[in-house]
Amino acid sequence: MAIIADKSYVIRHIADEILIFPIGEKAGTIYGGIRINEVAEFIWNNIQSQIEIKSIVSLVIKEYDVEYERAMIDVEKFIDSFVKLGLIIEL
Repeated sequence: MAIIADKSYVIRHIADEILIFPIGEKAGTIYGGIRINEVAEFIWNNIQSQIEIKSIVSLVIKEYDVEYERAMIDVEKFIDSFVKLGLIIEL
């Protein structure tokens, strides 16, 4: 399955935190932004254009030197939660 990030959200670094904020028409839909970690930021940056989930998993494995099973679980959890929030679009 292919996915892409909703372009109505952007990442901002504030102090020592990484946050995703809505912009444009969606501004104000998430109060205070969504705090994410560095791995989530890596995934977010790699889904700015259409990409297959298996390709994201491969990128995470290469970047963080983790086993396939761990990468798949983490990527799927991130994607599932962000699809539910409307930040990721399934294609």
